[in-house]
Amino acid sequence: MSVVLPRCVIFVGFMGAGKSGVGRGVADRIGWSFRDADQAVEEHEGRSLSEIFRVSGEEHFRRVEAEVTLSLLQGEGIVIAAGGGWGAVPGRLAALPDDVCSVWLRVSPQRAVARVRGDSVRRPLLEHAADPSRVAASLLAEREPHYADARFHVDTDGMDVDGVVAAVLSVLIPTPNNSSTE
Repeated sequence: MSVVLPRCVIFVGFMGAGKSGVGRGVADRIGWSFRDADQAVEEHEGRSLSEIFRVSGEEHFRRVEAEVTLSLLQGEGIVIAAGGGWGAVPGRLAALPDDVCSVWLRVSPQRAVARVRGDSVRRPLLEHAADPSRVAASLLAEREPHYADARFHVDTDGMDVDGVVAAVLSVLIPTPNNSSTE
């Protein structure tokens, strides 16, 4: 049986879902390159995400994030970890071409906050939150309906990176014993 992979794979989901770690793992396993969209935005702007938010505002960040991610999506044989807000734009995932595979890594707000605790430099939306869990739950509730437009959904709670990588590979590279899409 020959396997036809998409032209590129993009991971979407909330901060702390594991998009970067899982993306790197999947890219390594299939021999593709990996790009973290947040890191690409920082390189493009020459400053940290927190500084972009603080100096230029969230609207500027979202515009640059969209441009940089669109540029990454033009590649072939690439796995992309999108920023947490990128896949939350209404209609964005549904509009992806058929040769781009989107994967939503689902995470609970509690798990997300636990995973990103101490990383406020790269998590500007939680940087000054008095109750990060409440902010995360609110943001996630707003974003989930849009993340749900991803082609595949993989729960990450209770799984380590290797387990999530294996789950993703099982939907990207179906075998006769595994034809599940979620």
